[in-house]
Amino acid sequence: MENVEMKMLENISENTGIYVVCNDKSLLENINGLLSRSGMLCVRDNSGKVSYLVDGRHDRSAAMTTVSDLMTDHFLGLGDSRDVYYEMCAKSVFMSAGFDMSHTGTAVLYIAVREAVTSGHRSYGSAKNLYMDFARRLHMSFDQVSRDVRYSINASCLKNYRTLTVISQMVISISDEMTRDQGLVG
Repeated sequence: MENVEMKMLENISENTGIYVVCNDKSLLENINGLLSRSGMLCVRDNSGKVSYLVDGRHDRSAAMTTVSDLMTDHFLGLGDSRDVYYEMCAKSVFMSAGFDMSHTGTAVLYIAVREAVTSGHRSYGSAKNLYMDFARRLHMSFDQVSRDVRYSINASCLKNYRTLTVISQMVISISDEMTRDQGLVG
């Protein structure tokens, strides 16, 4: 579990790409590069619609398998696409609340919120318990975790709220976002 969390902390800024394109050629070059590296590109527009671009230029049978897997996972609500979907919704909610995804404190909050959303029952009881748990899990001191989390919250739009209130609010917002995007709420 600790290795997953450390990897998430290391990759949190690597998993977010922002590409500014000023012309059609730049747009095509960026899309081509992304498709060449991963074979698939997932895009979410402002209305919340998710679209997938699957690279079928070199191996059409692999592309068809990818599309089939995506559709199966989408209809059943299973697999990696659900994880990708959660990540998109969570990052959207965190960023709209003004959190800087490169801060260590934001990563701690992100992991705590993810555990609460996916397991539905993780409760720390107090911020002190949260800080102690993550200090142990991430091999940091209690003071480092506490300072980093409070710094992230103070830099966000939720600066007037306590840590556990922020976590609860983020859990509710992400759950609402996922439910709304799946068409379960009008």
